[in-house]
Amino acid sequence: MGSLHILGVTLDSTLSLDKHVNNMMKTCNFHLQALRHVQQSITTRLQMSWLALSLALVWTNVTLCFTACHEKTLISFIRVQNRAARIVCGVGRRQQSARQLGLRQSLHWLPVPARTDFKLATLSYKSRMTGQPDYLAAELRSYQPQLCLCSSSQELLTVPHCNTMLGRRRFSVAAPRVWNSLPLCLKTNCDSLRGFKTGLKTYLFRQDYN
Repeated sequence: MGSLHILGVTLDSTLSLDKHVNNMMKTCNFHLQALRHVQQSITTRLQMSWLALSLALVWTNVTLCFTACHEKTLISFIRVQNRAARIVCGVGRRQQSARQLGLRQSLHWLPVPARTDFKLATLSYKSRMTGQPDYLAAELRSYQPQLCLCSSSQELLTVPHCNTMLGRRRFSVAAPRVWNSLPLCLKTNCDSLRGFKTGLKTYLFRQDYN
């Protein structure tokens, strides 16, 4: 099957991003293995903070392709995140899973699906507040009910109807769905991007770990 590498992304004829994900997994595992070797020489709290920062930078490289991936592909990202949590916490491979040990929760890391929602909600907030970038802001339309309903004051977005799984992963469909699931206070009471991201992470963290 042919593929095309453009703007740092490998696309195939089905737009599944499977090949791109495989390449990203190889890169992440390479860096994680290198950091595991470095970990053996780390003793102080400051050095552990540096290790956590290094892992965060590695993890950032794969965050952008979450929303376009199907559920089976997300399993690969979950495994990488669990491995990163083990490295930071110094937990061996043969011990219980990272989820059972609560490693991600202790590190205040959002699970992979929640990170997807975090990214979509943040992009939606920026697009609505600033109108930038234009190509994303144009995809978000406020919901206008024909009758005067309670939903008209909920800061909702219109979710386009779509029958295909690939179509549901489009920003114009996935972003409004995530935005509409957020509480009204989070969408209206934050006057800065930083405040919104802080409140959003707290909300998603409680949703997943409580």
